[in-house]
Amino acid sequence: MEATLATNRIRSELRRNGFVLMKGAVDPALLAETVPKAWKTIEAHAGKLKEIEAAGDLPYCLPMPVNEHIGLLDHAEALLRSIGADPCWLQNLMLIMKSPHEGRRFWHTDSPPIYAPSSGDAPELFVLYFLQRTTVENGCLLVMPGYAEGPQHSDRVTAPMEGELPLETEPGDVIIFDPRLLHGSLGNSTDAHRFNVRLWIQTKWKEQ
Repeated sequence: MEATLATNRIRSELRRNGFVLMKGAVDPALLAETVPKAWKTIEAHAGKLKEIEAAGDLPYCLPMPVNEHIGLLDHAEALLRSIGADPCWLQNLMLIMKSPHEGRRFWHTDSPPIYAPSSGDAPELFVLYFLQRTTVENGCLLVMPGYAEGPQHSDRVTAPMEGELPLETEPGDVIIFDPRLLHGSLGNSTDAHRFNVRLWIQTKWKEQ
């Protein structure tokens, strides 16, 4: 009964706010295994990143080899099943970056937006794995809870919005996230890269 109530609370929160922060959801061993692989991805794309930056853009999304992250895939699947979701397709596996001294990331949604809390469960979800501490100073994730009408991806608007919420995290935290939610990120005022891993997963849901 307690497990069912917890599942229903998480699903309700996801519908209402568009995201759920799950503290300390990752085993330290899996975290320790993933961090060096993230750096390996950055190093593998170093030349391409310099080209993109020289062209005046800011890279923030790098593909990661799925076959090197089976542990994360298994963890994400188990986590989604625990809240009543049935993961049916991995759309992609990405490293999401903030470069040192990069400014605010523009407001956008990654799926066609909705402008109010959903009456149904999300057909797709992000599962975000935080490998480092993310803070206001190093450019943590920024969301508009409950969905919102706002600028779209092509507009590249970075201006603050009333009601925006920074989501600071610790290593091992996970955010389950509806890609229809309006989001961006704060600027990274530090000298270090800030990154997390994102799995984009299509889902079906069990009846509540």
